[in-house]
Amino acid sequence: MEIETTTKKQKTETFPFDTKEGKTPQKYCRKPKEIRGMHIVKLCYVRVADIIRGGLNKARVTGAKERKIKKIMKCIDAGQYRPSHYIPPVITLAGILVSGEHRLCGHEGCDEEWIWVAICEFDSDTRAIAYAYVENSEKEEEDFGTELADDDDLVFNVKMAIDSDDSEVNANQTSIRNYIKELGYEGNLTDAVKRVMQEIDKTWVPIHAVTHKNIEKMYEDEYGIDPNTDDSIWVGSLTGTQHISEYPRMTRGILPTLLEGKDATVAVKFTGTRSDQFKPNRKRIAEKLRPHILQTARDIVEAEDSDTGFGKINFRYVKQLPSDPTFIEINADEN
Repeated sequence: MEIETTTKKQKTETFPFDTKEGKTPQKYCRKPKEIRGMHIVKLCYVRVADIIRGGLNKARVTGAKERKIKKIMKCIDAGQYRPSHYIPPVITLAGILVSGEHRLCGHEGCDEEWIWVAICEFDSDTRAIAYAYVENSEKEEEDFGTELADDDDLVFNVKMAIDSDDSEVNANQTSIRNYIKELGYEGNLTDAVKRVMQEIDKTWVPIHAVTHKNIEKMYEDEYGIDPNTDDSIWVGSLTGTQHISEYPRMTRGILPTLLEGKDATVAVKFTGTRSDQFKPNRKRIAEKLRPHILQTARDIVEAEDSDTGFGKINFRYVKQLPSDPTFIEINADEN
């Protein structure tokens, strides 16, 4: 579905979703740091289900981190989450998420109905995209271990600003330099501009955040099997660009099943991987993993030079890109 990301001002505080006031007076609540072209309209609760993803939250090239989501969920479950003490997630007047993906995922994971946010208006989509980066580049006290944006995130954010329809940032060195400088970037400005210029022809699609718990539930919903009750199923995450030998946890998890001559299934997501790297690495891992594990087993036990009696591997890559089905399936007879 095409998401309308209009961020133009409205004169009244009417929104296409319900809001609910908080107990703490707004003057005592932490507020987002306003940048040029950004205006805070209201701090309040909105329903988690009403927040729209995918249009403007363009701060991180690899998406949300599961360990931070879990930390937030633990805080919520323990009754220690204090909304007014943190910089809140930011949404637009239309309910589109600009920043706060980790916070939103944490509330979803705890089945919370409402979440404390800052509703803001932006003079343009590019101003919202810029705020998404700024919010992720400044260390805050009393937060959940924010991982500051790195150079990959900067390049990604600039490319998204260039792609925005309002043409505030153009694909030339002067325009890119001015935008990066305004973000408050503290690295080498010349090198950053050069890298953006080299990469602006790449296509981006949003990566959907998914947790270990999400994968387990989605697998059970799709195949009618709880992965926790079947030792032949391994659920986890992989860095898609790593060499096959760098997946020891997964290898240890499925090797006993393979050595018994049974097929194993891996249900996984990618982390630390750009969206344009998903397809080739899904195929590469499916093709290379079993031969690597088999050769490693031969080296250890001096097995015969045959894969007879050695199980195969079925791959289930969980949905992370908009065009993905619930699971991308690559079965044993296909690799």
